[in-house]
Amino acid sequence: MQREPMDARITARSSADPFSVTYLINGLALDPNRSQIVLCDERGNVPSAGELSSARGILIAVTGRAGVTRSLDEIQDLIGDIGTAVGGCQP
Repeated sequence: MQREPMDARITARSSADPFSVTYLINGLALDPNRSQIVLCDERGNVPSAGELSSARGILIAVTGRAGVTRSLDEIQDLIGDIGTAVGGCQP
């Protein structure tokens, strides 16, 4: 299935370079420590719904399962791991 490109106002950064996730033939992630992605726009890592961030973090577990986080603290940790600004999110 093909999707439209991501909105240009959203910036995505990953702890992996190049920006990818690799799975082994058994379905496990090749390197789960490198499989962290942050999506952020001009709002930054600020609460947008209660205590949930307007940014998103995608974490790939060693089992290959992807999970999404909206936790302010987890997003900030991911941005720190990446080591650079992501859209409006600052390290």
